[in-house]
Amino acid sequence: MNYSIVVPFHNEEDNLPELYRRLTRVMESLNDYELVFVDDGSDDRTHQLLREICDLDPRVVGVRLR
Repeated sequence: MNYSIVVPFHNEEDNLPELYRRLTRVMESLNDYELVFVDDGSDDRTHQLLREICDLDPRVVGVRLR
């Protein structure tokens, strides 16, 4: 793995999908990368959206902190 981008989230259900789209668009040319999205105890739908993205894209690692 050449690049790992770590992004923390807290109650960011509105921003998570757009950030994912923008990051993957930029990183696609590099091929060898991972996105580590950290849910820092959100109480909105952030964790659910993160799970859905992880299910669709193996380059995304989801971490949930309580």
